[in-house]
Amino acid sequence: MALFTEASTVATDIGGRLEQARAAEGIAHCLAALGDHTTIHLRRAVDIYRDLGASETATAATHLATLESSHIVTFIPWLQIFEKR
Repeated sequence: MALFTEASTVATDIGGRLEQARAAEGIAHCLAALGDHTTIHLRRAVDIYRDLGASETATAATHLATLESSHIVTFIPWLQIFEKR
């Protein structure tokens, strides 16, 4: 996950929106593998992909929808935590 975090920082510094999205998606996948189903990173990736019209949009959006429809989802808009039960 450290590499995705570093990639996110570099992409932000250089204004690489597609790379920002890819890094955010990578962070989301790492967190999910650790059992953290926070959707904020994946949501960010999907938003950027959509803005750019990127081919990655459909895959990331499907993964996001799967997480959001699961019974254990943590969603953090504006740093508020809600659990779907």
